[in-house]
Amino acid sequence: MIKSIIMAVVLAAMSLPLSAQDAYDAANITSEDLNGTARYVGMGGAMDALGADLSTISSNPAGIGIFRRSHISGTIGVQGQSGVENFGIGSKAHVSFDQLGVVFSTRTGMKKFLNFAFNYNKSRDFHQIVRASNITFDGMSQHAQTLAKFCDMARPYCPSAVDKLYLRKYTSNNSLYDFDKLIDPVDSMYYSNYVDAFDFARAVTGYIGNYNLNISGNINDRVYLGATVGLHDVHYDSNMSYSEMQSNGEPIVLSEDHQITGTGIDVNIGIIIRPWAESPFRIGASISTPTWYTLTSSYYDCLNGVQMPEAFAYKYRMNTPWKFGVSAGHTFGEKYAVGFGYEYQDYTSCDVRIIDEYYGYGYDEYSRSQSDDEMKHEITKNLKGVHSFKIGGEMRLKDFALRAGYNFVSRIYSKEGVRDQTIVSPGVAYASSTDYTNWGDTHRVSVGVGYSYHKLRIDMAYQYSITKGEFFPFMKDDVHVLSDVSYINAVPATEVKNIRHHLLLTMGYNF
Repeated sequence: MIKSIIMAVVLAAMSLPLSAQDAYDAANITSEDLNGTARYVGMGGAMDALGADLSTISSNPAGIGIFRRSHISGTIGVQGQSGVENFGIGSKAHVSFDQLGVVFSTRTGMKKFLNFAFNYNKSRDFHQIVRASNITFDGMSQHAQTLAKFCDMARPYCPSAVDKLYLRKYTSNNSLYDFDKLIDPVDSMYYSNYVDAFDFARAVTGYIGNYNLNISGNINDRVYLGATVGLHDVHYDSNMSYSEMQSNGEPIVLSEDHQITGTGIDVNIGIIIRPWAESPFRIGASISTPTWYTLTSSYYDCLNGVQMPEAFAYKYRMNTPWKFGVSAGHTFGEKYAVGFGYEYQDYTSCDVRIIDEYYGYGYDEYSRSQSDDEMKHEITKNLKGVHSFKIGGEMRLKDFALRAGYNFVSRIYSKEGVRDQTIVSPGVAYASSTDYTNWGDTHRVSVGVGYSYHKLRIDMAYQYSITKGEFFPFMKDDVHVLSDVSYINAVPATEVKNIRHHLLLTMGYNF
């Protein structure tokens, strides 16, 4: 009877419609870096009310309306990660093309301008290496958890791709359903080999590129308005290796290649106001709609060198949270400028959606989707509302400028977050990895320098960023009941850090 129930659950999972993604991948795609022109980064991104910088095109589109001359700029950068070693497709340092944009400013009256702008920038650079190794495991293991999940009939679950890999290893002839091979013939109990330690490494490359189109202007040089339509291009590539060393000397090595590609669209609107005509003090506000993504995920997995027979590739939809921002800025003559910004996004409102039907053919094809309710519940449990603060300043000395800024982003993940591998969701059914990291607050400190010569501007900036997190190779605090015996497989957290360095160079020209 038990075997029949398990088989029914497995077959039901295999017949699920095109999948949604899980909470941790959703947060990874929707979060943003501090990136753009060297001036913008050097001031910690605190230019939303000051404006007149192409990088404000998406943070507060009204900032483009402050331009009084047409301008073009391009930015290249070098990014590096410290405290890690190269692994797989990942490298500790890489060159990055970060920004390219142009604004056309046209006078429409004595104090009125109508501006049009285009800007490309990277909102997210995925390059990262995470390693956690040589930790005493005290018998806990991923493959033991897989066996326990399958044998715990008190809690039905949706088997993942990695579960199927482990079960093929422990059953004969690669059969997923030969459960007798999992039972000890003496006491009819389910057992797995004792594990002493694990070794984990993941390398990620790729980016999200934003292509922004903006129209903006002003009313009597007191009120500035702007709107931006953003197109987002996702390229995510992950290479993972996870091994468990068993007490019998046999290693179990799981590897995964995971790609996510797709596009999204959003709309941003903003306003900047000078409350007093005789003062350069400005206040700003902005609203960004969710980014509506259509994404494709591909998984390629193997265990101890044996490839998973099925290579999963599927489409799904994801909607990011609304974003709200307020800002303030003030200039003191032509020598000093200071800016402040605050943004809020409720990540619990992220929505991952199952594509369940397609209509039409070729260019006329379209689809219908529905929210994955089980995964939506996991997003609500694991993610949080995020507060972002940014403050920066600039001092001009004739043709030179000095800048500094600080940027803070509160934690996205709950401290008690768990990547639950037992919920009945297609987002679990297609998952080929079980690791997750509950990253904490992000702190960014930046400095910059600029030089102006006639219509030419050269800016440089350096940004230091640090985020600490707790890494888990598989879900924690998991209790299963096997033959009336409680089995706890709660792996302790391993502290990890993401320390990044970013050096940028921007060339700009007024025309």
